[in-house]
Parts: sequence; C-alpha cells; structure tokens
Amino acid sequence: MRAVIIGGGISGLTVAYRLLKAGLSVQIVEQSEVPGGLAGSVNLAGLIVDRHFHFFCEAELDFRRMASELGLEDRLVWRRITRAVQLGGRIHPISTPMDVLRFTPLRFLDRLRFALNVLKGRHLSSIRSLDKLTAEDWLKRSVGEAVFGTIWRPLLESKFGDRASCISAAWLCARQRMQQENIAYLRGGASFVASTLAERVRRLGGEVALGVTATGIDLEGNSAVGVSTTAGQLSADVVVSTLPMPRLLSIASGPLTKHLEPFSSLEYIGVVSTAILLKRSVSPYFWLNTNDADVSFAGIIDLTNLDPASSDKPHVVYVPQYCSTDADLFEAPERQVISRIVGDLVKVNKEFSDDWVLGAEVTKDCFAQHICTPGLLDRIPPHKTPVRGFFMAEWSQFYPDDRSVNNSVRIANSCARAVLDSAARR
Repeated sequence: MRAVIIGGGISGLTVAYRLLKAGLSVQIVEQSEVPGGLAGSVNLAGLIVDRHFHFFCEAELDFRRMASELGLEDRLVWRRITRAVQLGGRIHPISTPMDVLRFTPLRFLDRLRFALNVLKGRHLSSIRSLDKLTAEDWLKRSVGEAVFGTIWRPLLESKFGDRASCISAAWLCARQRMQQENIAYLRGGASFVASTLAERVRRLGGEVALGVTATGIDLEGNSAVGVSTTAGQLSADVVVSTLPMPRLLSIASGPLTKHLEPFSSLEYIGVVSTAILLKRSVSPYFWLNTNDADVSFAGIIDLTNLDPASSDKPHVVYVPQYCSTDADLFEAPERQVISRIVGDLVKVNKEFSDDWVLGAEVTKDCFAQHICTPGLLDRIPPHKTPVRGFFMAEWSQFYPDDRSVNNSVRIANSCARAVLDSAARR
C-alpha cells in the first residue's frame, strides 16, 4: 500500500515514520527546501537555529516517548522556567507564587486572585467544560477587571488582535496547565527533531521530496488516488494531509470539498518571528512579556537562558509578533521589522546598544496559530473522511491544547492509527 503525505512538518514526518514502520510505502511532499515546517531551521549569522522558538514540558509525554524512540532524550536540558512581565518600564518576575505575591502593579487581593487562578488552571482535571466560554468572560469572573486588564488583556491582544475577546477559555486554561515549573530545551533545537525524523523516514525506505508543492488531490469517484504536485502526479492508495484547513481547501475538489466545507470557518493567524543573535542577554529571564504600550513587541524569549552550558556564548533571542496576513507588519520589509525591534530593546534594557546585535533573521508564516473560538470542540474535523483513502492531521485537532511539537506528534500518531485501522479493514 502506497501513501503520500502532504506536508513535511513534524506531523507529516511522524505520520510517515509510523506508516513506514507498519510496512507501507511512503512519500512526503514538502514545499519548503528544509523539513520541519514551523520546526524548521534558519541560518543565523552562521548558526543553524530554529525558525521559531520551541520548548518542552514534563507532561508532554507524546514527544518524550518519541524523543526516547529516536535516541534524543539525552539532548533534553531541563531547567526551572523563569518568567517576568514589564510594566511601566519596570520588570517584575512572575516565576513563582512568591513572585506573584510581590507583584506591586496589582493590589494584594488581586495578586491572590491571580495566583489562585493560575494554580486552579494548572490542576483542573477537565477543561472541556470551558469550551463554550470566552477567556475574557472566564477571567473577569475568576480574577476581576484589574488582573484581566493588567495581565491577560495585553497578552490576548498581542496574539489575537481584534479577535482577543473571542478566544476560548478552554484554550487559555490548557495553556496555563502546560506552563509548569520545569521545561526543557533540546540541544540542536526542534529542527534537529525534524531532520532526525526525515533521516529515519529515508532509512526506512520512504522519500522526502523537498521544494515540491501539492497542487491538487486526485480523486476517482469518491476515492483519493493520488496527489498532483509541481513535480508531477503521484499515485497513492492513501493520501494524508497535514495542511492547515484554508490551504487544504485551496487544493481540494469534488466530494472532498463538499466534506471540508463545514470546516471552512476554521481560522488562523499569521506570525512575523524575528530571531536575533546577541552578544549578551537583554534579560535574565527565559520569557519576558512586555506589556508597555510604547514597546512594539509583546514578548522576548531568550532560548539561551535555558541552556546552562551556553551562558558565556551569544544569546539566541526570539521576538514573535502575531498578526493577520494583510497587516502592515506582515507586509513590512525584513530590515524595517528588525530595525523597529532593535530600536525598542533599549526600553527593556537601558544598557543595550546596537553593537550587541550579531545577526537577525525574520520568518513570516501565514498559518502560525489557529484561532480558538468558543464551541470549537464541535467543529474539529476527524482524521478519517468520507472520501475513501483520504485522511488529515489538522491543527484544530490540537484543541483545547495549544500548538506545540508534542501536539504535532500526538495528532500524527492518532492519524497514523486511523490510517492503519482503515487499511486493516480493507
């Protein structure tokens, strides 16, 4: 049985790996010149680094099992996470409950509400009941207007813009639940996971066709029989898409389009992510939220602060800026994006100067984050479709969890099981 996988990100590579191990013949088509998708790599002043920042949590068992299977577990460096928020030009640590209790921008009673809400979110046994609520309504009831306006509104607006008030409480609570005290950085980055998976796929006899774009799903009646690509037509008994729904809809036709139409309301937001190599860190924290209105970005992630062996080396810092693909920021030239960020770093660290910058790379992705509106649990597509032989691993299937390498592996494992179960019944 021959399978064609559309998309060579972590999900596509994982599906391919599982199907090859089960004895199927597999080919991946990936439009980029490097595997990994959002877990791909860029060259940053001579260093190969992840295009976007990635980290791993203790509870992410799907990824940890995969890392063990691939022999990557000893590359995980576990550290206690450090977080802070900048308000009024001052940086306040919020890594521990005691930090929260000392968070002077809030009254003491509001600090207690803030801390209790985070603890409650981390320990809820089930968050599906929050699916019908907006995060804004849930938070205002849980912590009050002051905490919501000081902490949560800036974070939601920085990520979702004018859709911030429409985001599901289940998604936010799931995100809180994963923000544990200990997290890990993988030496070599998530892109090393992608390249390792691609190498295993090839070793098992699979093909990874890079720089090849899928342009159509070939159907005969109600069956998927192949994929049309920029490199020609590929025949298949099974087709698996790992594309975001808008992109999949753009290449679907016939009965497949009819099946996908109910999911056409699934929305995504884009990202402009800037990776900067600095001589030294602008902050001692791994994650710094910048909630001051005069700073053009909402956060700085210093990945090097997770790796104790790299403390005397240049720091790899990420500045993600989420926006719609028709926003001025998304259209802005790379030099302009970098210049504005670098110009604002002095507002975070008064000692900063431009000569700290050793290099910078800007990456733009149209589909960086699914917009999780209330009721999304009722609108998530299944892996298996009514079109015979066509399956999908789509990001909305992460929900209520957030996008991550772990959840890419999780839905890929689930999709591969669906393919193999269907094949066993043929």
